[in-house]
Amino acid sequence: MLDQSFSYDTINTVFMQSNRKGQVKKEFLSAEYLEAAKEYRVMRHSINSLKKISKEIRTEEQETEILELEVKMKDNAIKQKDLLTKCLFNISEGINRRGFKFTLTSKQSDDPKKPNYLIGKTAEEFFAMKILCRNLKHTFNLQMSSRNNILSQVKQLLGEDKHPKYIIRTDIQHCFESIPHNQLFKIINDNTLLDYKNKTMLKGLICNEFEKKNCRCLVTTSNTGIPRGCAISSYLAELYLSKIDQDIKQKIGEIIYYNRYVDDIIIIIHPVQTPKDNKAIDYYKSLIENIFKEKGLTLSPDKTIVIDATTGKSYEFDFLGYRFSISNGIVKVCHSSKKIKKTITRINKIFDTFSNLLSIDYLKAKSYLFDALRILTANTNLHNNKKGIKIGAYYSNQILDNSSVLSLYDKYLEKKIENISLPISGFGSEMERKTEEDKLKRVLLKNANFVKGFESRKRFCISKHRLQVIKRSWV
Repeated sequence: MLDQSFSYDTINTVFMQSNRKGQVKKEFLSAEYLEAAKEYRVMRHSINSLKKISKEIRTEEQETEILELEVKMKDNAIKQKDLLTKCLFNISEGINRRGFKFTLTSKQSDDPKKPNYLIGKTAEEFFAMKILCRNLKHTFNLQMSSRNNILSQVKQLLGEDKHPKYIIRTDIQHCFESIPHNQLFKIINDNTLLDYKNKTMLKGLICNEFEKKNCRCLVTTSNTGIPRGCAISSYLAELYLSKIDQDIKQKIGEIIYYNRYVDDIIIIIHPVQTPKDNKAIDYYKSLIENIFKEKGLTLSPDKTIVIDATTGKSYEFDFLGYRFSISNGIVKVCHSSKKIKKTITRINKIFDTFSNLLSIDYLKAKSYLFDALRILTANTNLHNNKKGIKIGAYYSNQILDNSSVLSLYDKYLEKKIENISLPISGFGSEMERKTEEDKLKRVLLKNANFVKGFESRKRFCISKHRLQVIKRSWV
């Protein structure tokens, strides 16, 4: 059974997992531990340098130094373990102390009406949040839907299912801001597997701390909402919405497909159509709206599309960045206009960042441009990624029928590459500058290509940190 406590053992497990991902900040650890870790790295570097020397030519002094370093490293490892244990015990005591609570501060996001909320910067809050998320996920068996799986299923179903159908594509208006606390915590409190400490901590975070700090830019009702940007909120939203998913599927037996990605929803219905009972699409739409209304949520009127596909006429709709066009039973999928605009914007931001870096360091600018365009146009394996996650031109566009939209991006990208102009500063002469500029353009035009990345599926490795740095530049 899952240990839900905030004990040393639990914190140690979370520390090991988070440290491998580079998520543990130095400030969370004691100065003594950091110093010991630094000493260990210095000794490891020294011993590696010595071991590179062939045994046949090593001196007696070097052999002795290797043995001494090995002993010191073993002693240092024991010291590090003791210091880390002490540090994690202190964190555990801090979390379990009577007065412990999460603190929230709001941070402006791209949308001023949807600020993000950050927990405090202490080690206690970091580890408490990690454990709370883990406990909630495992206790309620929360599984986030796969975007690619949903898109593939929708495409396949629309192509194979020849029955008359209704399609409702919608999303939830101000989802995070609207979830009512009383209904959310009824679900949590009714569960007997989540322990009292976790429930109390959740209630303190949402009903007390967030209730006080909530900016209420979109939903003014008190005792509603969960904090955007806070790690636990994704799980709380999934917990609450998954119950609504179940209600809808149980109450509307004619649904043949229902899926939700965060707050984007698609529903396909085989309607009842008999002389005695002919249910129009508005009947189902109203039924679904009322189920959400009972749970304190509203569907976005401007993002709700209802399609009567019982007539045999052609129809189309956008969903999760793709446009689905159906005519005579044939399904065609391309990027939505919003996704096309987003990709073009990313290309522009990459070249803007490249231009800014040019004035500082040409080699850094060139390295950035190559990495950024490879991430955007090729396919990527994360270095040391055990889950085998692949991203890129092919893996992000598997449901496309053809590469025509990718050719559109390539034409735009070619123009951006052709317009590259390197400054004379940093080069010995105009000839040297022109030679380097021509070489750069030639290599980029050969390798940075969406269609090639999509069709060849060629992959390269990149570190998670480098990927994050690059992606931050085009957000």
